Order: sequence, then structure tokens, then C-alpha cells
Amino acid sequence: MKIRVASTVSALLIVSAVASAQATDTDGWTYVDNSSVHILHTGSTGSPGMALVCNDSGTMIASIALESGNMFEKLSDTSTRTREKAGTLTVGDKAERIRWTYRPNSELVSPRDRKYSRRLYNAVVTGAPVSVDVSLRNPVSLKLPAVDDNFAQFAKACSLTKSASNK
Repeated sequence: MKIRVASTVSALLIVSAVASAQATDTDGWTYVDNSSVHILHTGSTGSPGMALVCNDSGTMIASIALESGNMFEKLSDTSTRTREKAGTLTVGDKAERIRWTYRPNSELVSPRDRKYSRRLYNAVVTGAPVSVDVSLRNPVSLKLPAVDDNFAQFAKACSLTKSASNK
């Protein structure tokens, strides 16, 4: 029950931040700064995307879209309905079976263990390929943009480059 509450709180945190945020849009990453919550998401609507959300304490949550569409709109979905799903996360050549929180209304999945959110962040930094298979659809291969100024702003705002102990 504790995990379900945490995932619902995380979903509400994302929704409230997106609803009141100002976005800086580029061809690569889009960075949204809402003072205590920071959001970075892919800008392409033609393929599945990814978002990274963190707060000032450095806690980061990744969300991956299972279908193409506007990530900002997907993150803005106000439904708190979630399901737990098992699936495979592949970063580079390393595949792991992990647990996901699935938000059916927005078609987003988030790893339940935050170490996988950090792994997704590092995949962007290293340029490693990322794919997700949660048995709901065909596996999703992400085409993530390279590190850009918006990504750097996000990393700085989240204190990700200052501390190795990201919660």
C-alpha cells in the first residue's frame, strides 16, 4: 500500500507542476521549471517520448510514453488511476525485468524503483539506446535527443551533478 500512495503522490506532483509551469521549448528537450519541481521531456510528437521529473531534494522520476503524442499533454493528464505492471527495461545491452507504474489514461509508465529513473537519465548522457516492453503493446524503442542546454539546466536545477546520492 505504501508504494501505491507514493506513486499516486508522484502523479499528483507531476500534474500540479505541469498545470502551472512555464515551458521553454526546443527541438531536443523541453525544460519546465516550476521552482520546486523541474520537468524535462522530449518534444517530438511523432514517436514515444520520455520525461524526467525531480524536486529540489533531487528525487527523480522517469515517465515513458508507450505511444507517440505530446508529452506535455500526457503529463498534464489529471487521472490518478494507476496499475502495476511487470516489464523489461533495456538500456544499452543490459535488459532487466522490473516493476512499472502504468497510467492508462495517458499511456505512461514509470519505473517503481527510482534507480531505474537514474539509469534512464544516464542513458541520455551516454547516448545509450533505450527500449521498454511492458506486455501491453509491442516493445517501445525510444529515440532520445542528445544532451542540450535544456538538459543541462534540468541537471543543474535538480542538483543531479552535485550529489551522487539521488534518492
